Amino acid sequence: MQKQSSLKKNYYYRHYNLPPSFPSVAFLGDSWVLPDTPLEYLHFHNCIEIGHCLSGEGTLYIENKEYEFHAGDICFIPENIAHISKSSFNQKSKWEYIYFNPSLLFEKNFATNKLESLLVCSPHLSKVFPHSEEPYLHFLISRMFAEFHEKGSNYQDSLRGLFLTLLTVMYRYIPEQFTEHNTNLQIHSALLYIHKHYAEKLQIGEIASLCHLSEPHFRRKFLEVMHISPLDYINHLRIRTSCYEIYRNEKPLNLIAKEVGFTTLSSFNRQFHSLLGCSPTQWRKKLTFTKDHHEIVSLEDDSTKSFFTL
Repeated sequence: MQKQSSLKKNYYYRHYNLPPSFPSVAFLGDSWVLPDTPLEYLHFHNCIEIGHCLSGEGTLYIENKEYEFHAGDICFIPENIAHISKSSFNQKSKWEYIYFNPSLLFEKNFATNKLESLLVCSPHLSKVFPHSEEPYLHFLISRMFAEFHEKGSNYQDSLRGLFLTLLTVMYRYIPEQFTEHNTNLQIHSALLYIHKHYAEKLQIGEIASLCHLSEPHFRRKFLEVMHISPLDYINHLRIRTSCYEIYRNEKPLNLIAKEVGFTTLSSFNRQFHSLLGCSPTQWRKKLTFTKDHHEIVSLEDDSTKSFFTL
C-alpha cells in the first residue's frame, strides 16, 4: 500500500564500486536486517537496487511516498532515487539485495533512449511489488537471486539475460504513466530534455514551449505528475549529480557548481544545504566517514568483509 510520506528529508549518498568486468553485486543471506528504530535520513546511490524481503514487515520510504512491505515482496529502486526502509516496531525484517549498473552492463545491448526513459521515469518505477500483483517480475528476480546464490557455470551470462529482460519489463510500465492520450507524455519529453541539458541555463517557459504547453499549465501538470515543481526537480538533479562529482574527485566546489548548472557558488551552496542539510564543504569533510561506512572497497574476491556497515 502506498501513501504520502511525512518523513523528514535528510539525504546521504552511498557509492558502490561495482566490478568493471561485471557491474553487479548481491548482498545475500539473512544478515541484512532492517532496524525498527526511528529513521534520520534517506540515501541515494549510483546504481539500481533490487530488494527481496525474506521475512518480517515494515515500511519503505521512497522520495515523498511510503510503502508497506511484507515477507516475499520485492522493491525496485533506480539510481539517484532517495529511499530508506525500516522494520515494523519490535520486528526484524530481513532482506537480500542486488545492485547493478545498466549503463555499464548494456552499453550496446539496450537502446540509449530506453535507458534514458527508465532514468527519467524512475520515480514512477520505484515501488514495492507484492507477489500477488506481479508474479512474472517475482519470477525474474527470484531467478537472479538463485543465480547469485548458486554461481553455476556461466552464471554471469545468465544474469545478463535476466537483467536485460527485467529492464524490458520495467520499460513497459512507462506507457501506463505517459500515454499519448494525455499531457503526461509531454512531461516525459520535458524530463528527457532536462536530463540532457541540466548543466545548461534552463528556463521553465522555454521547456513548457518545447512541450507545446503554456508555462502555468506546464507547471501545474509537472507538479501533478512528478509531485515536485519543475525548478525543484532541476535543482535536485543538479545537487545529486554534484554529489557524484564531489565524491569522485577533488575539483574545486565552484567548478563543480558550474559543471552541474549553477551560475553562482552561493546558489549552489543554498540548494545543497536545502537538500542535504549541510554545505558542500561540510559534506566533503564527511566523505571520509561515509566512505568508511557505505562504500564497497573491493568486490573482486566476492568476500563480504568489506561491505558497508549497516
